[in-house]
Amino acid sequence: MKIKGLDYNTQREQLVLPEYGREVQSMVDYCMDLKDRQERQRCAESIVAIMERMKPRVGDAKEYRHKLWDHLALMEMPRSIATSYGTTWR
Repeated sequence: MKIKGLDYNTQREQLVLPEYGREVQSMVDYCMDLKDRQERQRCAESIVAIMERMKPRVGDAKEYRHKLWDHLALMEMPRSIATSYGTTWR
């Protein structure tokens, strides 16, 4: 049986950070394809906000958001995304 979306996870590409799941990885892939820099920036900020809601932490929120931006970069974030921490990925 060959139905799109009903394949096993073992047959799919391995996730870089499986704790966020395939949906977040799909959002990152979509963001990478955006041509407009400002739109990519808004998309990246939205993804970080979603990641923060998925895995909330108590404590230093600024440090945790920095960690989330690092995770986003690990998931092959697109070029020209600026963070509030002074980092720009290319």
